[in-house]
Amino acid sequence: MPALVLKPSGQRSCRQHRLAGRPAVQRRLRSRITAVGGALLVASLVASCSSDDRTGATAAGQTLRGAGYRFSLPTGWRDMTTEAKKAHGEQVDLVADGPETKGTTTSVWVSVQPSQGETLPYLVAATCKVLKQLPSASLLGEPERLSIAGSPAMAFEYTHSDQNGPLHWRQVLCLRDDKVYDITFFAHPQAFTTDRAALDQIISSWSWG
Repeated sequence: MPALVLKPSGQRSCRQHRLAGRPAVQRRLRSRITAVGGALLVASLVASCSSDDRTGATAAGQTLRGAGYRFSLPTGWRDMTTEAKKAHGEQVDLVADGPETKGTTTSVWVSVQPSQGETLPYLVAATCKVLKQLPSASLLGEPERLSIAGSPAMAFEYTHSDQNGPLHWRQVLCLRDDKVYDITFFAHPQAFTTDRAALDQIISSWSWG
């Protein structure tokens, strides 16, 4: 599954949380999905940090450039890519953080991986099959088709709970030029509906090249 957001404990800093590593269940999930050629899930462990640990808000319209794509950051969002790559290397391509709700920071993580010839329905079905086996995850509704700057994509939503409480996820998989672009958005359930407008803005501003 994608990133699990943990609330800070004690005096641990944002970087200490991010460097804490990925839970074993996440490693098993990633290996199982890779083995079946399913969706390439994006995010590593992301800590929910206090505002004192974070950089300042961005100006409206700042463009983030990734591996073959770019998009505009929503107003008030922060580019956290440098910090995320220090913790997780090239497993992530771009990371952006938004507002915080009840100790959980809304985030978008993007990864880019080579396709092995899978179709979008296969990638999504393989991911959902694994998610169904996790007792703490619940799929919401049916996957939906969409387009990202003219390229086919599919999105699905689910909730996942850990010891710190529930999160609401929306994962978008896009195929282009034999690559899988995995865009994972997550938020506190009470903030999901409001904060999802930022994800829609990111996707609508997305362009290739």
